[in-house]
Amino acid sequence: MIETLESAVNYHQSGKISRAITAYKKILRNNPNHGVILSYLGLACFEAKKFAEARGYLIRKLNKVGGSSEDFNLLGLIETEFNNLLQAHRWKMAGLKLLVILPLLVVSTWLVIKKRKSDFSPLIFSFLISTFFETGTVMHQY
Repeated sequence: MIETLESAVNYHQSGKISRAITAYKKILRNNPNHGVILSYLGLACFEAKKFAEARGYLIRKLNKVGGSSEDFNLLGLIETEFNNLLQAHRWKMAGLKLLVILPLLVVSTWLVIKKRKSDFSPLIFSFLISTFFETGTVMHQY
């Protein structure tokens, strides 16, 4: 079946984003620098949360045929959404790292208090210092 711009837009408007993306890509194969298709494809990829792909299509359109204010607005939305997701990812990573390192810090502190007269006290003390510095590093990074 040969996809037309009208059928692709109908898929897009009816919420069938993945079908719309496929249809836009089929049309784009015949005319790789079609500005309208590149814009619609960028918008559909944005709605499908494929931010890198959406950005690529919009940048390609801007480089090949120029852009409109809507294209620049969509690029701004893509960058904002990407940065929000990146920030959320960083917070999750910080939480996971602290979830591992804080219990180690507590254990190392307990070992220093309980085993300070042991033959292994220098090793235990170095464990405390390293976990303390690693905790500080993780907290500083995030």
